[in-house]
Amino acid sequence: MAGFGKLIFWRRRERMIGKASRSRRFDIALENAQGTGFLALLVGLMCFLVMIAVAASFALSAMSERWSSGLENKITIEIPAETANGDPRDKKTLTALSEQVQAMLAEIPNIKSIEPLSDADVSELVKPWLGEDLPLSDIPLPALISIETHNSDDANLDSLSVKLKNISGNIRLDTHEDWLLHLLRFTKTLQLTTFLISLIVGITTIIAIAGAVKARLAVLGEQIELLHLIGATDRYIAKQFQTYSFFVSLKGSIIGALVCGVFLLFIGMLFGDMAANLLPDFHLSFRQVMLLCCVPIIISFFAMMTARHTVMSALGKLP
Repeated sequence: MAGFGKLIFWRRRERMIGKASRSRRFDIALENAQGTGFLALLVGLMCFLVMIAVAASFALSAMSERWSSGLENKITIEIPAETANGDPRDKKTLTALSEQVQAMLAEIPNIKSIEPLSDADVSELVKPWLGEDLPLSDIPLPALISIETHNSDDANLDSLSVKLKNISGNIRLDTHEDWLLHLLRFTKTLQLTTFLISLIVGITTIIAIAGAVKARLAVLGEQIELLHLIGATDRYIAKQFQTYSFFVSLKGSIIGALVCGVFLLFIGMLFGDMAANLLPDFHLSFRQVMLLCCVPIIISFFAMMTARHTVMSALGKLP
């Protein structure tokens, strides 16, 4: 019976040892190394910044697309409130000229729609520039006509401009092209800035991970030497470090991604329903959300490859 009891005891001990060996992920003491939490926090912060930059790039892209589509084939015709000689036009004259222009536009097949702006609409347009307190009724305002064309090529625009000049020499044709080009150039500059920010953050993350791995190599030099003595190859040791870097970076990246998700949700709730056309669209599409979700995995992959390259390079210099 005593022998049978010893057999049961050794069986239980072997099972416990087996569980302990399976629960241990590394043959080098990496999991409990000092600075692991700080490294995860640093990677999480970097992931947060990259995701914010990428989301901002998505918003800028949506904004430029909305501007381009909103003003495509849109033209504004302005009948000034004064003649070419500087003499003021009364309301009746402006109305007559506006009706004459609209009648001419109605005969052009390329014109898709004609929308004359009312005095209230014109007043709303100039209020941001002249102020709310200024009595606009005392200021002569031009007559504006918004039209949409089927095709706004140069030939059609030149023909339309000539017909407007025949009605009155100082009627202006605004295709919004210059204004739109400046805005699109501005958004492209901002998108380039977000790309540079992401690049700088990525390089900083790689440098931080490489420094952390080198510090681990210096601290665990005796263990690594012992593994070499029992036959462990450089690839095997590098695999330990790259697995460690991957899981630490993935943990930090997920935390950073969750914080970024909450932040973007708050921004979307705060600004998403604003009607101002100049504000970017803070509502992300499903495809954009999926791309943002890939950021933590990409960061973890680069962390893993950085750790592998750092370890292989350091071990290759050893005698």
